[in-house]
Amino acid sequence: MNFSPLLKMTFEDDMRDDLIDDYNDFRKLLDAFSHINISADIRDVVFEIVAAVLHLGNIEFLDETVGFKSGCSLREESEMYLINTAELLGIEVADLRKHLVTRLMQPTRGGTKGTLYAVPLRASEANAARDALSKAIYSRLFTAIVNKITECMLFDETAFSIGVLDTAGFESLDVNSYEQFCINYCNEKLQNFFNERILMDEQDLYCKEQLHYDTIEFNDNKNCIELFEQKLHGIFELLDNESRLPRSSAEHFTRTVHEAHMYHPCLMAVKQVPRSSRRHYTMRDDEGFIICHYAGDVCYDTAQFLDKNNDTLHGSLQCLMLQSRKSLVCELFTDSEFSNPEKRDVSLGKLMNASVGNKFRSQLNILLAKLRETGTHFVRCIKPNSEMKSNHFDGAQILLQLKCSGMSSALKVMQRGFPSRMSYLSLYNAYQKYLPSKLATLDVQLLCKCLFRVVGLEEKDYKFGLTKAFFRHGKFAAFDKLLYLTKEKIENFTERMSSWLCRFRFRRAHGKIAGIQGKVSHQNPKRCSHLYSAQVVPTKTVLQMLYAYSRINALSDLSALSENINGIYSIVNKLDETDLQKWTAVIESWKEDIKKLKYEMKHTSCSANREILHRCDALVKDAKEKLKCLSQTISEQGQEVQQVAQCLDESLGHTETMEEGKRQLL
Repeated sequence: MNFSPLLKMTFEDDMRDDLIDDYNDFRKLLDAFSHINISADIRDVVFEIVAAVLHLGNIEFLDETVGFKSGCSLREESEMYLINTAELLGIEVADLRKHLVTRLMQPTRGGTKGTLYAVPLRASEANAARDALSKAIYSRLFTAIVNKITECMLFDETAFSIGVLDTAGFESLDVNSYEQFCINYCNEKLQNFFNERILMDEQDLYCKEQLHYDTIEFNDNKNCIELFEQKLHGIFELLDNESRLPRSSAEHFTRTVHEAHMYHPCLMAVKQVPRSSRRHYTMRDDEGFIICHYAGDVCYDTAQFLDKNNDTLHGSLQCLMLQSRKSLVCELFTDSEFSNPEKRDVSLGKLMNASVGNKFRSQLNILLAKLRETGTHFVRCIKPNSEMKSNHFDGAQILLQLKCSGMSSALKVMQRGFPSRMSYLSLYNAYQKYLPSKLATLDVQLLCKCLFRVVGLEEKDYKFGLTKAFFRHGKFAAFDKLLYLTKEKIENFTERMSSWLCRFRFRRAHGKIAGIQGKVSHQNPKRCSHLYSAQVVPTKTVLQMLYAYSRINALSDLSALSENINGIYSIVNKLDETDLQKWTAVIESWKEDIKKLKYEMKHTSCSANREILHRCDALVKDAKEKLKCLSQTISEQGQEVQQVAQCLDESLGHTETMEEGKRQLL
């Protein structure tokens, strides 16, 4: 195969880039083909098909008139490209020439049934047929390679897979054509998906769970998407309708768009833009329009919309590809209706009317359907400046991008909302094994509330829904620590839960009685007084029990200290004269204090018990500290002192435990 014309076309200008290593990149491509199990023979055919597309794009046509019939023929310099294309695709040169300059048509009325006529094409129509064939070959080859890669990456369960979707950013160039139109439409759809997943779905969940929540406003772009894909009057539909007209034009299409959406909030005519900010001074209203996207206004030049949207492929060209001597070329077109011999004759006269816009919308909808079935995470890329300079951040431009992309609303949702959530059943199952039986049988929501408060969460840190518990950002991490607690800490934790539960029930009962009392106080004073007694008497009884409990503890502590004083005397008598007098005075003061406290306990009202209890605790602590000093003073008798101190600790060991229980009840 002689590739010199192609090489001349490609390298006649200096198209090299010092940053690109063509040789090593090509070696990597060959290695990639081998990794996806594409043999060398198939690989060579792939290269031949790509070369055929390049040659096919160089074929040019010339209008000619024979008698009263108009048609076209190949330019003389295009003969070489035609021969190369036919050889690379494995088809006959004469057949390719014939089907590029004519198309077969089957009349709907008159003539013999099934008769096909060859209709000559004008040069513009032949150019469209050539481009449609190039697009069809290349897109089908691309799809086949992607499918081959997918087959090599198959896995049994999608739960263990991660897909990365890298999308083209929003584009606003000096001249925006059909490519920018489709790219920005794609960005509008993905932005709408972002709004649904991050903003709308989140707030809908709060409503379903009946959470009191301040609604957050965001920039909804449904109107803009409707402008693109509305039935009958959407821009894509209007463009396809214009392509079907016998004398279609970009100017007529643009006027149709303006007439159909004259009052649409997202569409403007070029003349509506103030002269100071107009970018296209020479553009008329029938040459373009302005769409108000979520990221900004973009002016589109519609001059090439019809040509770039045209993906019409003659049925005869598809049949010609099926006659190729190369199996891969035939396989690329086997999914078409022309691969069925029974339908081939009927479909030969048809045009394949799947436009670029229709295909793009269909593929985009399939992609979004897959995204909605997955757990999606977003990485928002921000353009730092318009000059494409490194280490330069334009604050105003960045802030504008964040606002337009919905990031400010997303941050408000994170700040005001409850990003972490877990069902009551999942919480219960996660911590059930750590709970005693008396707590495990509680109502799930009450158990969760008890758990939250003991962990240290405030009321503002969480909310209860109908089926789930919701947490502020970072607050759910406290529960992970519970899974790593030791046995002793777990027991202490459950004791605190039980204490909080007792206080909660007491306050709830007290509040309900007070509420009932307030409701009936103005209706029946006598009944109100009975309710007051029902509230006060139990409370008074509980307080009297607590006071009695405190008195018993104090008397028990004083008796234990008094019994151990004789043992302390036996140790002190072994000291020298100076220390003996000192410690004798200390012990005598203890005896006086014990006697005085016992007397006050018996003859003082219950309201003064708390102050007496504090004095009793202070006396016991003072005794323990001075015994430690005595142990340090007499080293040879330290063991005996420690035994007395240990005996005193055992006698008074219940003091702190009982005091802690008393404080919890209070």
